[in-house]
Amino acid sequence: MMGFLLVLTNALTATIISRQIGSARNETQQTSLQDAPSDKIEDVLRELFDNMSSWKNLRQNDKIYAVDQTLGLFRDRENAAILNSANFYAAKIDALLEGNPPMEAFALYTMVKIAAVMEYDYYNGEDKETVAQEVLGPQLYEINKRLRAQAAI
Repeated sequence: MMGFLLVLTNALTATIISRQIGSARNETQQTSLQDAPSDKIEDVLRELFDNMSSWKNLRQNDKIYAVDQTLGLFRDRENAAILNSANFYAAKIDALLEGNPPMEAFALYTMVKIAAVMEYDYYNGEDKETVAQEVLGPQLYEINKRLRAQAAI
């Protein structure tokens, strides 16, 4: 049942993002063609909401655009704020995937949430430690806690 709900959530997310992309393209004037997302970004986003296997082949602008659209979903769907930039999380996801290739099996939505929770940048009104434990699980939570403590030194 949980697997079905996850697939359904990912399909719904891909549909929402496709609609947001269409309206964003109509409303936003791009100042530079180099900064514009690729023409096939909608197809790429659908793939990313299934798994991250195509992530490494994307241009940086497409990664940032995909993360930015995902951050909007967190505001809309979970009433959660993530304050760091899409650029920050695109780089964070690059690092996570480089160090943990099996994470390519995760959806973009999941990757952004994991990255934001690891940074303690996921604001949904709940205690951050509780959210971190729930999202990261006991093993990753402890690793992240140690890494954060070492970084603070």
